[in-house]
Amino acid sequence: MSDRFGLLDTEKMILPWRRWRRAVGLLFLGLVLLSDMFLVHRAYRIHLQEHPRVLLRISGERETTGELVRGDVLTQDLYLEKGPMVGFSLQFATYGRASQGPAQVRLYQDTGDKLLGQWTLAAEEIVDNGSHRFDLDAPFPVKEGGERFRVEVRAPAGIRGKSFSLYRTEKDLYKSGSLQPEVDGPSDLYMEVYPAGPGGVELMFVLLVLFTGGMYVLVCLYMADRSRAGRKIRDIPLERTVLVLILLLGTAYMFVMPPHAAPDEPAHFGTAYAYTDKILMQEATDADGYVYMRPEDMVYNEAQKNPTAYSYQLFWDHFLTRAGQEGRVTFGSRMLNGVWPLAYLPQILGILLARFLRLGGVPLIMSARGMSLLFYAFCCAWAVRRMPFAKGALALVTLLPMSLELGASCSYDSMMLALAYLFVGQAWHCIYAKAQVSWKDWGLLAGTAALVIPLKIVYWPLTALCLLIPASKCASVRQMWAGRVCVLGGGLASLLAVRLYSIVYYLTRTSFHAAKGQWQGISLQDVLERPAQALRLLAESLRTQGDFYLSTMVGGKLGWLDTEIPGYLVCGFWLLLLLAAVKVAEERQSVQMIQTRDRLLAVGVSTVAVLSIFGVFLLTWTAAGADLIDGVQGRYFLPLLPILLPCLQNNSLTVQKNMDRPLLTCASILHLFVLWSAFETNLLR
Repeated sequence: MSDRFGLLDTEKMILPWRRWRRAVGLLFLGLVLLSDMFLVHRAYRIHLQEHPRVLLRISGERETTGELVRGDVLTQDLYLEKGPMVGFSLQFATYGRASQGPAQVRLYQDTGDKLLGQWTLAAEEIVDNGSHRFDLDAPFPVKEGGERFRVEVRAPAGIRGKSFSLYRTEKDLYKSGSLQPEVDGPSDLYMEVYPAGPGGVELMFVLLVLFTGGMYVLVCLYMADRSRAGRKIRDIPLERTVLVLILLLGTAYMFVMPPHAAPDEPAHFGTAYAYTDKILMQEATDADGYVYMRPEDMVYNEAQKNPTAYSYQLFWDHFLTRAGQEGRVTFGSRMLNGVWPLAYLPQILGILLARFLRLGGVPLIMSARGMSLLFYAFCCAWAVRRMPFAKGALALVTLLPMSLELGASCSYDSMMLALAYLFVGQAWHCIYAKAQVSWKDWGLLAGTAALVIPLKIVYWPLTALCLLIPASKCASVRQMWAGRVCVLGGGLASLLAVRLYSIVYYLTRTSFHAAKGQWQGISLQDVLERPAQALRLLAESLRTQGDFYLSTMVGGKLGWLDTEIPGYLVCGFWLLLLLAAVKVAEERQSVQMIQTRDRLLAVGVSTVAVLSIFGVFLLTWTAAGADLIDGVQGRYFLPLLPILLPCLQNNSLTVQKNMDRPLLTCASILHLFVLWSAFETNLLR
């Protein structure tokens, strides 16, 4: 049938769509992202109606002060850097029974010079485990430079067994004030102080919107592949793209996940800080192992490890501060034992730089995080450059939300991940891409292994990748075996030098409490006597927690596993990882496929590493009688992904063109949604 009017000219109908489909897709995602930002801001405004802005929050693990009776006076000193203040709240406890007497609360300026307000809470108004707010008649302005206040609580008719108590912090986290009389050592009342007027959280909204818009524009330009100075964007080496993306997205994670929000970050920050004390010839810890630091550096403590809107408020209130008066206080975390200073080298340099410049607490910790991110970015870019195949897979692994959160934190996991990725990339390069393996190549492998293995003993099996380097690529058989000994032995020697005592302790102890709770732990002797029980725990862990491991490997639960990311974003990252591992038909066969022998060894090495991870947590965290191995998280498997993903390549499933550029584009867009999701969770907590 003839088509006189061109109505059936499908070629003309399809070509415009092919030309504009990319723009239409990006525009649609941009609109979805814009609506997501609007909904987050709307949810925050609604949240403020029930949870007002906070000028000061003293929180942490809760304990009670003990019952207040007639004649008792609880006194809490406060220090406010700015105002105005409109009121405060305290948390009461009645031990599940009704109080028989009222609570009398007073607020004084300084140490009792001027009474600013007094309130009487009737007995029937005191709610067990409840928070009660006390508002001033008018906002009280705080003097420039800060001002002290005192809160007094009395029980004028309190009788033992029929009165109330207040909640306090488990230990002294608020160094700017004190609670008298002390209960089981220094602590502070669990309380909040409320300001008048807008807070600094809105600034976070503005900056995140600007970053999202700028990142969206960069993504559009990257996909458009416009010429610049006669060079196509697609010609830019992948490692440079990875470097830029890690620095941009990692910086965003530094702001969205406030200080101490990364796993175990307070302990790592305190340990790095203690090493800077030693470098400056100062006392690092007290008799109990708690780290000494400047008062300004106590802006964040363990109480802020679960971020809230108050965490962002603190961030902007102290973002441009400088160190003031001299003095030293103890941090809420002890210095970690058995970790050498090299594990914190970037963080130590950042803290030293901030201390030399006399920067305040927030600039100091951000300087430490920034140095950590720089080190992570350059190591990952170099690893991608060395990777002979599946470069996109390694690039995406370095850009996973969990990788970026750790890479931009004070945790030594930043260095561990960076060097592990570098080791794997260098190993595959020597096995397949390098024509002649020199002593320099062996030295790089041995050096990275010697730095990584003492940080995480479970990754020593990864050094076995050096066994895959062919003898034909070495100058001699002697060089090959000497190189293998240096890599395998260097990692083992550094491990024994740093962790020998802890290894012997964990392998020989028989009676102890598991790291979580007060139950009897599982010893190596127990495992040897009942190996079937250990295998059952392993199988049950994989069966019931497999989805948890896969989710947390990508970053489905950021922070202390309390900042949950929607499941569709987690699935999106896994889909990108699998697509990046697919063989590209147009690339050369010699650098595209892993040989069967090498594939089997790589899978075997990864399997041993996985068993080691479960074994360590079985002997350190799991209680006897547990149903599964406790403490294992997906982030511990991240260094194994660059080994396993290339092993998925086969001749049955291929793509015609390299997809690294569109996959990185999709990952960047997914990150924008992850950032807003994490921001929303933290704001509304």
